[in-house]
Amino acid sequence: MDNELYEKYYKDLFKWCLAKTRNYVDAEDLLQDISYQLIKSSSQNILIVDEERFIWKVAYYTWCKKVRDYSKQKKLVSLTDELENTIKGDIDILKQVETEEIKSILNNIIEKLDTKCKNCINLYYYENLSIKEVADKLSMKESLVKYYLYQARNKIRSELEK
Repeated sequence: MDNELYEKYYKDLFKWCLAKTRNYVDAEDLLQDISYQLIKSSSQNILIVDEERFIWKVAYYTWCKKVRDYSKQKKLVSLTDELENTIKGDIDILKQVETEEIKSILNNIIEKLDTKCKNCINLYYYENLSIKEVADKLSMKESLVKYYLYQARNKIRSELEK
């Protein structure tokens, strides 16, 4: 993440952290955790389409993790276990943000497909129907369903390459 982008959102992020924690010190801690996650994500090969949305998702998931950790904090945990949990949690946050970003991109691309391709994609991939079941449901031949799926995958692939 470049410094200019971070500086652009720093004040808004801090205000958001302050609103969430209602405590200046905790807000600084939360902002530090968010900053750490953003810096960590910049060192990985994560596809970021909308930087602002990515920043706010990282902030949200970091806040959620902090709340979960706080609720679990009532039990005493060794420092080694806490460090391992933190590392696993950091990886989980980034994977969760990346997954949400990819889902959003795919949904936007699928919405732009023509109706027949969209219906085939939805039934085959989202409802887990077989080619035969999709063909029966849409009253078309199996070969035509395969063609629409092939066509949709190619359009999705070409959009992702852009």
